[in-house]
Amino acid sequence: DVETSGVILVATEDAQWDRLRAAFREHRGAKRYRALVQGDVQWPGDRLELELPLRVARHKPAFVRVATDAEAARGRSRVIEQKMKKLETLPGASLVEIEPRTGFLHQIRASLAHLGHPVLGDLRYGGSRNAGARRHMLHAAEVAYEEVTAVAADPDDFCAVLNGLRSAQAGA
Repeated sequence: DVETSGVILVATEDAQWDRLRAAFREHRGAKRYRALVQGDVQWPGDRLELELPLRVARHKPAFVRVATDAEAARGRSRVIEQKMKKLETLPGASLVEIEPRTGFLHQIRASLAHLGHPVLGDLRYGGSRNAGARRHMLHAAEVAYEEVTAVAADPDDFCAVLNGLRSAQAGA
């Protein structure tokens, strides 16, 4: 996603590219995202392991939605898997961490919106620009595979929205 901040892995040789692609296709790589989402997330134990059939409902601009049972039965969807954890409750929002096992277009954004907690600033999936979010507040914090680990600190705009929400909480 163009607006998602954070780390990406780049290969400078074809063999390394093939190796990384295979690792993530076979779910041997690890990814960790942070997101600011609307509402107070109420998952059991503040954790949720999710399996959900998604499908591309529209191209250009892309839009992904949960597949119906009939679409899933006809093979017109892809089951995504991810673990999610609430890290912090904020006024009208939550800070969550997402560890996707699969990788599918807009997987995190579409699944969070389906659960009633769209990413702040994500107008495509029902998020609002509240709290000063000028883009969707989704950040790729870490990607790892074998000897390769890349970490990215929260960017300034993400921190500004997070700190604004924390300030509002402290002032309440």
